[in-house]
Amino acid sequence: MVGLRKLEKGFLTEGSEFKLIVEGLPAKVALELASTGFKVDLAGAVGDDALGKSLITFLKNNGVNIDNIVVKRGLRTTVVVMINDILKIYFRKPYAITADTEFSLNDISLSRLSNINLLYTSAYALMENPLGHTVFYIVKHLWKNNVKIVLHINFHTYEDRFLSLRELRGILKYSSNIILSYQELDRLLKTSNVKTAAQTIFRKFPAVENVAITTQGRMYVHTKGVGEKVFNIREADESKFAALFIKNIIT
Repeated sequence: MVGLRKLEKGFLTEGSEFKLIVEGLPAKVALELASTGFKVDLAGAVGDDALGKSLITFLKNNGVNIDNIVVKRGLRTTVVVMINDILKIYFRKPYAITADTEFSLNDISLSRLSNINLLYTSAYALMENPLGHTVFYIVKHLWKNNVKIVLHINFHTYEDRFLSLRELRGILKYSSNIILSYQELDRLLKTSNVKTAAQTIFRKFPAVENVAITTQGRMYVHTKGVGEKVFNIREADESKFAALFIKNIIT
């Protein structure tokens, strides 16, 4: 997914200038980890357009392995146009068919993932199929092969489309690590208490070993049977929280 961020403040007008940036949590987390020396692979799909080519080139030049990124002929790369920090316009399912949501099991060989230690995915990827089915199958397969799974649940507050806890139950059965934004606690778990939320997840989903709950500038990490660690981070960015959490798990 790529983003077009409006450079100047104010209303969108003819002649408004935009900056091309990388969007989507998996890509941003991959870049964050690669920048600190981790070996990172990114799996997914882009369209056969200029934006897709630019995204692949940027990822490769910044240390991310792109061997598992496929180019979907005849489809466009997903674009999000950012007018400001609140107003964002997505060109993606269900509004448009784009490459990333058409990523299927035919596009990836599971044997090429056999040597990885950890898989990170966003719950946002589960919202549209065949992408959602593909992610679920890969997660289930890798979990059975003792790969650490990190599921990041952070739906956009400005959208009216979410996944409920019931809809997430299937993938949570195979997720050993959960990152959850504070804004999701009440909606999913009917509580605003961080410790209660973590204990509820441990009780409902036995596979989960670590729960990280992120809020402004702070991340609370609960490890089953151990307790809580608190991490402070200057930039309240979900991708930076996720990268920090992953580093904490690996090291």
